[in-house]
Amino acid sequence: MDQGTEVCFTSQQQYFVPLAKFLSRELTTLLLGFLQVIQYMFM
Repeated sequence: MDQGTEVCFTSQQQYFVPLAKFLSRELTTLLLGFLQVIQYMFM
């Protein structure tokens, strides 16, 4: 890999990692809320 591609890749990574963390956290929250709703409905 040449210098330009490497720099481009690292800057993409800088954006992607926080985004992935944020999305996984949001999805976990949604999933937990969904499970609570289901539990509530079946009680």
